[in-house]
Amino acid sequence: MGEVATVDRRAEAQRLATQRQEALRQTDESVSLNLGTGIDQDDYQYRRLTSGAKFQTRDLTPLSHDRQLEVAWYLFESNPFAHRLITLMTDLIIGEGVQVEVMADDPRIQQAVDRFVSRNQLGRRMREFYMANSLNGELIFPVATNPITGLPVMGYIDSAQVKRVVPLSDNVLVLDKLVLKGISGQDDQVLNIIRENPATGLLEGDVFFHRINALPNSLRGRSDLMPLADWLDLYDQFMFAEVERLNLISAFAWDYTIEGATTDQQIQDKIKKLPKLKPGAVFGHNEKEKLEPRTPDLKAQDRSEVAHMLRVHIAGSMGFPISYLGETDSNRATIEGQNDIMLKTPAARQKEFAGLLDLMVRYTIEQAVGRNPALFRGAAPTYRITMPEIAAKDIARVGTVLASVVSALDTSLGNETMSKKLAIRVMAALIKQLGIDADPNDIASEIESEADDRQAASDLLQAELARRAAANPNPPPADDPDDDDDEDDDEGDQ
Repeated sequence: MGEVATVDRRAEAQRLATQRQEALRQTDESVSLNLGTGIDQDDYQYRRLTSGAKFQTRDLTPLSHDRQLEVAWYLFESNPFAHRLITLMTDLIIGEGVQVEVMADDPRIQQAVDRFVSRNQLGRRMREFYMANSLNGELIFPVATNPITGLPVMGYIDSAQVKRVVPLSDNVLVLDKLVLKGISGQDDQVLNIIRENPATGLLEGDVFFHRINALPNSLRGRSDLMPLADWLDLYDQFMFAEVERLNLISAFAWDYTIEGATTDQQIQDKIKKLPKLKPGAVFGHNEKEKLEPRTPDLKAQDRSEVAHMLRVHIAGSMGFPISYLGETDSNRATIEGQNDIMLKTPAARQKEFAGLLDLMVRYTIEQAVGRNPALFRGAAPTYRITMPEIAAKDIARVGTVLASVVSALDTSLGNETMSKKLAIRVMAALIKQLGIDADPNDIASEIESEADDRQAASDLLQAELARRAAANPNPPPADDPDDDDDEDDDEGDQ
């Protein structure tokens, strides 16, 4: 009876386990979002060892992140190739500097922005800010606002001081807090990341946080040098080995052949008697001795191809053609052809960086207006951030194309095979190649406005002529030039 009861209990337990598994499977199928964030089917039953968002799966571990910062800094300081990659991208994006322009005629807003830029030395420090952005993958600026003027004063926090970034509990896309590592036994410092308050529509927070090379569910940025670190180090070691190899190639040894010397002692005696040869010296010997210089043959050409391959791999991975990094095997036509594609990457980076500057300027204006509403009553807080041109425009080439297109557009408009709106859009696209941003709608409005002005001027002229004609209905006849000629002829005859 005991054995039968044991078998029954085992069967009942197996049946209940099967029911639980089926219930869990059905529950998973009904509520699963299929986000692809886990590895196993039971991933939901486990939690992360480190704190963070529930969908945070595309960040490095804290130790790995700190390590990549140290490696990137070491390469930037010691590896000239890595240093040039960072500075080249920075120079393309920052160029001659960044300018903030106020679109509306309001000097109060411009004055507030100018004070912010001057107080924080943004004009002078913009280049180093972007170098830090590219090197660390992040920019962190804590701000303190003057309680009277509303002028924000920025500081700087190195990425190595960050312990973690915390998003909103229900939205990984919104970064909420920045947690700094505690120093000397102090507690961690928590800063609110500056972002728009949905209730007020105003920017609020303690610190600007900007990141690059991140996915939507990545909370930290990554250095531009992170994927290239091993290759840059390998290229550096290769170049050092090549220099040592060149020293070996430039060295030589004397090959002293002695016929009839049967013992080592005889050879050593001969070598001791061999004088040290200087330029122009003469070594006399009989037909049984021969002295020749020997140099190693290390096949330098084969190794140069390896160096070229590494340069192409590193530069191409960063998005640069090899001609940008000292390669002379390129002509002007090749370089200009590469620019159209290569400059897309700096243009995209420049747009990201302009977004950070836009956030800073907006925060400055909101703080100044909020602290002094009476001084800024009726002010129009509109502005524009002008980023430098990444590459100089080829005016000659654009001008040639523009002349041809204008002629074709005139013909199409005359033949009524193209609408005026489409022609304006084509012209706006071409003008943009000259570095001038022109909206097709604005161009159409200006054309209509100028046409109205011309029509109004013409109407005024016609009205003035009609008024004069009404005031003098019988004007004197105009003198006939032929009559003047006849009078002159008569005077001549007399």
